[in-house]
Amino acid sequence: MVGSDGRPQTASAREAGVGCPHCAVDIAAGDAVVVCRSCGTAHHERCWQARGGCGSYNCAPARRPELVQEHAGPVLQITAVEIDRAIPMAGAGLPHRLAAGGGAGVGAGVIAVGPDGRLRNRPSLRPGQVLTSRLAIASFICGLLAISMIAIPALPGIFLGLMAVGSVRSGRRRGVGLAVAGMMVGLVALAGWGFLIAMNWSGIAHVRLNAEQPPDLASIRELDPPLQRAMRANVLIERPLGWSFLGGKGIGSGVILRIDRGDALLVTNRHVVDDRHASDYDGSTERLGQIGTVTVHILGQPPTEGRVIWMAPGHIDLALVRVPCSSSSMGQAAPWRKGRSMRVGETVFAIGNPHDLGWTHTQGVISQFRKMVFDTRRIRVIQTQASINPGNSGGGLYDTDGYCLGINTWTHDKSVSEGIGFAITLDTLADLAPPPLAGVLETTASTEGLPASPASPPNPGKPAGDR
Repeated sequence: MVGSDGRPQTASAREAGVGCPHCAVDIAAGDAVVVCRSCGTAHHERCWQARGGCGSYNCAPARRPELVQEHAGPVLQITAVEIDRAIPMAGAGLPHRLAAGGGAGVGAGVIAVGPDGRLRNRPSLRPGQVLTSRLAIASFICGLLAISMIAIPALPGIFLGLMAVGSVRSGRRRGVGLAVAGMMVGLVALAGWGFLIAMNWSGIAHVRLNAEQPPDLASIRELDPPLQRAMRANVLIERPLGWSFLGGKGIGSGVILRIDRGDALLVTNRHVVDDRHASDYDGSTERLGQIGTVTVHILGQPPTEGRVIWMAPGHIDLALVRVPCSSSSMGQAAPWRKGRSMRVGETVFAIGNPHDLGWTHTQGVISQFRKMVFDTRRIRVIQTQASINPGNSGGGLYDTDGYCLGINTWTHDKSVSEGIGFAITLDTLADLAPPPLAGVLETTASTEGLPASPASPPNPGKPAGDR
């Protein structure tokens, strides 16, 4: 009679090969065995009868005093506290994984395989000690480097961070926060550098060609007087765009309106000199001080720093710049007159610095006159067919006598149109009455060698210089 809650049976393939907990001999198929109803462990029937019941680890603790008395040798007793403090060996006892350092968890590195193939002990970790993932540390370092290295290490840092999160979750390591921080820093660096590079490439001039600046001065002197005066009145304006150490520059044009006591007064577009041109301007001097200086190229003199001294109110795209002008320069004030007659179909030409190609001449006609409203102000705009490109902003639009009619400001999207440009009339500037132009608004800024303003509109087909 078996008893003690055991179930006798004949060993099948399921029990075959299992060691008996009492005698440690493998059970063979067909042997008489007893299966414990509590834990399901199989025993030789004779061992079950001899020991009086189950000998498995789950059922034996209550019978351990009997086992100790029956064995003369020492018995190892492990308490529950010791089991809780036990550190599992890495690799589940597989030497090839130990040698490779495999297996996540605290026990990684406790045992190693030496060159001779023997297992060797290494210093074990303290109970409860947890390591920080090296992948997480590497991810965070890559994120920090990406801030100062144009985001080059950002993508490797993000990849290492993802690997670190996976390794931490699969074992007893820490570093999830460090890995996530590394990925976030990498993403921010990637986005930030992308934005800065885009800013540097999307300035006023989209293409910078290696062209001579300025052009040959002798060729300027050979031009017909109206065109020569317009060329000499043109200036090239540069301002830092984005991070200047990356070479970012905004390129625009300007027109000399007056030269007095060694200073030249220029008119240009506000967006050429102010990176916040889209915002409203209330006329405060504080905003002018925040703009800083711009670099101005005048024919015949080295690049010179200029300062913005006035901007049109609201969103009107006009500004005045003062810059020193040496007596040896070829700079000359453009002739202009308030109320000068203009008509649709009249031949006009533009002078500017498109795509940093300085002192460029393009010709066309006046297509139409438009009215635009900025806040409560109505301004007159010239629509022209003369080619205008990024870099022409702030340059002059002239009639065939060389009188400046307006300041080139906008062009339509080149991908959907061609030959549509706009210039703000100089009459708009005169109506705004900026203080730096006080006393000269009703007179021509420079009339030396110019014919008087005609009583009737000029012949639009007549070439420049024939009058």
